[in-house]
Amino acid sequence: DIEKTITIDNVKFTLFSYSMPKVKFKFVGYAILRKGINNKYKIESFGYGTNLNNDCIIKIGKENHLVLYGMNYKGEIAKIVGKYDNRNYEVNINRDDEFYLKDFKLNEVIENTNSICMNWTLYDNNLNDITNQINREYNEEVLRHYEYYER
Repeated sequence: DIEKTITIDNVKFTLFSYSMPKVKFKFVGYAILRKGINNKYKIESFGYGTNLNNDCIIKIGKENHLVLYGMNYKGEIAKIVGKYDNRNYEVNINRDDEFYLKDFKLNEVIENTNSICMNWTLYDNNLNDITNQINREYNEEVLRHYEYYER
C-alpha cells in the first residue's frame, strides 16, 4: 500500500507498506521515481526492510536531500531526532499517523550518498527518550516473528 509521497522538483519519494503471512505487522519500503523528458515517472530505485526508522540521501540536480521515513510503532512516538554530521534533523509525528515521511535540503555536498550513518532518538509526548524501550519492544514483539518466518 502506498502510505505517503513527497515530490521534490522532478522526483517523487514514495513510502509504501507491506506485510507477510504469519507476521501481523506492516513493514516499510520506498520507491524513488524520477520524471523523464516524456513527463512520465520512472522508478529509479527502491528498497525495503524491517527497520522502524530509515534514511536516505537523494541527489536532485546539484542538491542533496535527506529523507527520513518510517513507522510510528504503537503510536507512542511523538518526535524523532536524527543526528548526522553534528546536525539534528527533527520530525514531529502526530500520534494518529502510522507512518512518517520528511525531507531536508542539505547544505553540504555528499559524494557517496549511500554511506551515511544516522543516529536516531525517539521521544514520546512528554519528550522522554523512549528509543531503547521502543527498540526492545519491536525486537521482541515483531522481529522474532519475522526471523522465524524467514527460516
